[in-house]
Amino acid sequence: MYHAEDEFKKSGSERILEVKKVLRAIEKPTAIPTDPATLRARRQPKLAQEEAVLQAKYVSMEPGERALSILLDLGMIIAHPDLDLLSYDHNFDNGIVP
Repeated sequence: MYHAEDEFKKSGSERILEVKKVLRAIEKPTAIPTDPATLRARRQPKLAQEEAVLQAKYVSMEPGERALSILLDLGMIIAHPDLDLLSYDHNFDNGIVP
């Protein structure tokens, strides 16, 4: 439990170490994908034939399925490896994308 009195008992060097720890946590760079498939999917502008392939792939999908597929292709999300796990909670699967 947090007590304001404890903060006053800390030395200046202890406070500085805590602030530095918080700053290091904030400044951590985000993971940048390096796998070739993701880099190729994110490359812009696309060639006309690449655009045609993507359009053919996504045109027949429902909007929710299309959005999920695009996010997966761009490496922005990762599919759960096994949705049949006993610990997986299916209750909220349709909460965002019906």
